[in-house]
Amino acid sequence: AIWKVLVRNRFLWLMAAMHFFIYFIRSGVLNWAHFYIMDEFGVPALEATARVSGFELGGLLGCIVSGQVSDWLIGRYPQKGAAGLRTQVMIVYSLLAAASVFGFWVLPPRAVFQWMCMASFGFAIYGPQTLITMTGVETVPRRAAATAGGLLAYPANLGSMCAGLPFALLVQTYGWKGFFPSLVLLSLVSAVVVLPGWNTPSYLQERRRRAAARKAAGKENGSRP
Repeated sequence: AIWKVLVRNRFLWLMAAMHFFIYFIRSGVLNWAHFYIMDEFGVPALEATARVSGFELGGLLGCIVSGQVSDWLIGRYPQKGAAGLRTQVMIVYSLLAAASVFGFWVLPPRAVFQWMCMASFGFAIYGPQTLITMTGVETVPRRAAATAGGLLAYPANLGSMCAGLPFALLVQTYGWKGFFPSLVLLSLVSAVVVLPGWNTPSYLQERRRRAAARKAAGKENGSRP
């Protein structure tokens, strides 16, 4: 019964798809960013590693801010779908990821610019990472919460696993001019795939709405002669 509930939950499939793309993009950037700096600009390995080190610091801030902003939105707009509001935050983060990758590619190759772009990218990636599982779990019954959380972890692992060979072939075949536009496009895809969840309510919200509808229907039937 639990699996039937999960499989029929369209929102979980949206979160699973985004989780795949987020980790696919994350692995691509982390695996190749320092090689890009070394190959394209002749920067020593140690300095190249330092330039991409902003990723984790930005990620820490991204985790905190994504939770605070989505919680604030839910408190500010209690009548709107809670899962949908968190999804909207994720979409903004994915758009920021695309902008960060584009900036890393086209801005002048100064250490400060590259560090800031990596910090911005980390901020943008860790936001959805923080929200995806929690938001998916919010749309299922309590008895299915742990199973849903575990289920949503698989696409992330799959995304990391699948990122190695495709990006290696991409760089080998098309160079960096093929690598970075692909990352930008994939970041935009990660935002598009969750657009259908824009207004999704949480499981508790849906239960309350159904209860209110049944109550209203009962009153209407009771008032008839």
